[in-house]
Amino acid sequence: MIPIIKSVWPLLLGIFLLMIGHGIQGPLLAIRGYIEGFGPETMSWIMSGYFFGMLVGSRFNVFLIERVGHVRVFAALASLISASLILFAISPNPIFWFCLRVVIGLCFSGVFIASESWLNHGAPNKYRAQTISAYLIIQLFGMLAAQTLLNIAEPSEYILFALVSVIVSFSFAPILLSVKPAPIYTTAKRLKIKELYKISPFGCISMIFFGGISSLLFVMSPIYCTEQGYNTYQISIIMASALISSIIFQIPISWISDRCDRRVLIVICSNLGALILACNFFLDDTFLVKLILLSLVCSITMPLYSTIIAYTNDYLEVEDMPAASGGLIFLAGIGSCLMPILCGYLIEKFGPNMFFLLLMLLFLLICIYGLYRMSIRSTSEQVNATTQVTLNTQITPIAVDIVQGEALKSR
Repeated sequence: MIPIIKSVWPLLLGIFLLMIGHGIQGPLLAIRGYIEGFGPETMSWIMSGYFFGMLVGSRFNVFLIERVGHVRVFAALASLISASLILFAISPNPIFWFCLRVVIGLCFSGVFIASESWLNHGAPNKYRAQTISAYLIIQLFGMLAAQTLLNIAEPSEYILFALVSVIVSFSFAPILLSVKPAPIYTTAKRLKIKELYKISPFGCISMIFFGGISSLLFVMSPIYCTEQGYNTYQISIIMASALISSIIFQIPISWISDRCDRRVLIVICSNLGALILACNFFLDDTFLVKLILLSLVCSITMPLYSTIIAYTNDYLEVEDMPAASGGLIFLAGIGSCLMPILCGYLIEKFGPNMFFLLLMLLFLLICIYGLYRMSIRSTSEQVNATTQVTLNTQITPIAVDIVQGEALKSR
């Protein structure tokens, strides 16, 4: 681990600071929006702006990095994130907030692409997989640290926005002061969504539904909590628990995934997620019950992401996997854009419990479509028996390609 830290510590430190800003913006905006009188439907549009920005950025930032390089892109986009965070407090206007969220999504897309391609080239070959693992751990610790910051000042004030802006501003200092040369960026070949769907219909459709589930759990949860009347401390506890529980079952589910039909595992996990969410309608409406339910659902959700990618790769040639990962992440982004908007509308019209109902429906759709695909396609059509690797949703196809490549080498 020491050689890894020595080789890329400026980048890892910068990512840690950036993820603090990323982790706090959702809960902070949800609470501040509630204080400003924004309804769930309005806030859902604001929150979805981030995912619109991510989708646009996934295409635009590749050309930007090729043109001006990793260091300039990282520094420029991080500075825009810092400025955007402080502008939220200056003008609490829904349209302005939506535009800022689009900008932040676009910027984070570029930051992730620049960071992961830099890690890919900057780390020694024998430590490449461990470097990405360290990178993913740093991301999660940054988002966890963000939840503690929610309690040091009132969201109705200017202090939290200013503090997070300063922290993000510090993130690009280690990068700019690094003596390590930045790599030359190269793009992988692309696989059209239509071609990817022909190869793995279940992988494509389930990833769209997964994107919706993920965005609802990690973006709309704070909005649901404000509608329930929870205070800042309670919301920070729920978000921190969601992040921690999302890590717990990654390894055991990955282990099971490599030893059974992945479709069966995806269907079982989706069915289990739906059953957990259904308990909301039969149990007491208390903070502790909501905390447990959301934590249990998150513990299933994140491993599902890795399992869907691994399942799709089973039907691909090795050289097509990076392009397929890009397509799957793009499909998840579509679900992430649309579901918060639908959720906000449903909460506005029919009440907070629509949050749990929509989540349950998405899990059931994965389950039903999985059962349908199992009835018409056998596992005998698989090209490879790939190894599942631990992933989270805050990465680009570059990191997915690295960990998949290392997993294939180790077989």
